[in-house]
Amino acid sequence: MARGQILPCRPFDAQPIRLLMKPRFSGAEISIFCVVSLIFLNSVFQLFTDGRFSNEPGRLPIALEKPDSRTPAQSQQAPAANIDNFVPYETKCTSTGEFFQTNAAKIRIAGSLCGAPIDNRQVSSASGASEPAPAGFSEAKIENKSTNFNATVFHDQVGGKFSTDFIPLEQGKNRIELLFKYKNGKKFPFQLIVERK
Repeated sequence: MARGQILPCRPFDAQPIRLLMKPRFSGAEISIFCVVSLIFLNSVFQLFTDGRFSNEPGRLPIALEKPDSRTPAQSQQAPAANIDNFVPYETKCTSTGEFFQTNAAKIRIAGSLCGAPIDNRQVSSASGASEPAPAGFSEAKIENKSTNFNATVFHDQVGGKFSTDFIPLEQGKNRIELLFKYKNGKKFPFQLIVERK
């Protein structure tokens, strides 16, 4: 190779450029990204504007709302301060039925697993005394027939206790049917009448 001689260049290889220009995202990925972005933007819009456009009547965006016009004593309510709307009720598992009167809008029923057969195990109670544990609990169904509300039942098989979520009550008499089933086939149905004044 002589000094000052220009070396011939290899023709430019187009292969690397094709790799660089290859689309990195498919149409489906771009579509999914757009949908997720729209959902996110909608959530941000809802958060700051309470779902209304600025020219619509009604509430202002949260950041621009007027301060509460109530006095501090009126506006400082504890979340559970309205106890009159919720009432607990301890059932006695009376097979002939039970009656209860209340002003509350909802009731929580709790008590022992009604009609439970007893096995030989012993369970210590809260008082420290030893008492027999219920055997073979299968399920409990509690329904307010007046409102057609099926309650969620939480049970403690070891302690032999149950509790429900809050059951909505209508004005007047509410017929609540309770049914406890056991693995040996035994059933214990009874009825609770709750009169909401």
